Amino acid sequence: KKGSADMADLEIKKILIEESLRKNQMSQIFDVVKNEKMVFFRSLQQYKNNKFLLGIILDESAYTTITIFFGKVADESKKDIIIKLINELNGIHNVEKFVLNRNDELLVQIPYVSLSQDFNGDVAIDLLRTLYHMLVHNAYDKFEEILGESMYNQI
Repeated sequence: KKGSADMADLEIKKILIEESLRKNQMSQIFDVVKNEKMVFFRSLQQYKNNKFLLGIILDESAYTTITIFFGKVADESKKDIIIKLINELNGIHNVEKFVLNRNDELLVQIPYVSLSQDFNGDVAIDLLRTLYHMLVHNAYDKFEEILGESMYNQI
């Protein structure tokens, strides 16, 4: 039965992420939200006066999405300039993608593509670290300059 094989793959990936988090002394900062289709490891991290929501989203496909929600565009009049900045950043960064979603949330994502038999939890954690580092060192201030405190997550 195809469905149960997919579930087993999802469970394998979940266990591998949990092991890597433990190994990196990070398990206590992540909680897990799951349903039958996906598993979401999430962590709230304080950065400056803002809160980032870090997430590793596993599903039954070969795609694992590593995401950081880092703000909101609350000021409609700033949307065009933010979209311009996002396009500029996406032109510079090949793998990481900045996104303004339908809820006007700002996020940056990096995909990790791997079949469950080749899945490596350490790689997912390293990608999350890389993404976080890139955001705080290369991009965050540019968003904050435009949006100021109005972008801070009220989580």
